[in-house]
Amino acid sequence: YLSNGHKWLYSPKGSAVLWFNASIVTPLFPEPTVISSANPVPHTPLSERYSYVSVRDYTAFISMSAALSFRSRLGGDDAIHAYCRKLALDAKAFLMDLWHVAVLVPDDMETFMFNIPLPSPFADDFAMASTMAEDLLADHNIYFRPLLEVGSGTVYTRLSSQIYLNMADFRQLGLLVNEYAERLILGRQAAA
Repeated sequence: YLSNGHKWLYSPKGSAVLWFNASIVTPLFPEPTVISSANPVPHTPLSERYSYVSVRDYTAFISMSAALSFRSRLGGDDAIHAYCRKLALDAKAFLMDLWHVAVLVPDDMETFMFNIPLPSPFADDFAMASTMAEDLLADHNIYFRPLLEVGSGTVYTRLSSQIYLNMADFRQLGLLVNEYAERLILGRQAAA
């Protein structure tokens, strides 16, 4: 199993976790492309074969234990999961109600991340939704990415709940999207 560390483990980019069943490792296991000349590969345990790759910044590598300790201080995996899951469900329900949109996927198919259609006038205008996303980033430091479901033409976004977010963050996004939509609709009416 291989996973990046920065997204869910809260370690810096460039860190990762590799889990393997030691009982199935063979001498033919792929080797790193650059190894230390002091690393006699055939006699070196697998974990040590990847611990030193020359001319690298080891900051991300050595921060992994601090990231795991941080997770522990937050209450551990169960507490993080419970917080993020509840936040995702609450945010999804709030935005669906605020934007008057229908569910794309049942709750049991989403955990920390959820997909939600954008409200009118963005629901079927990917270019306009993309412009709004750029404006929200520039004006409010809010990042979200509009996505286009090609088959139906539905424009939606995929949002992620995290320990550093709270319901106020999703409320702000929802209200700003509605405000932006209102301005566009009023602008269209004035131009007509």
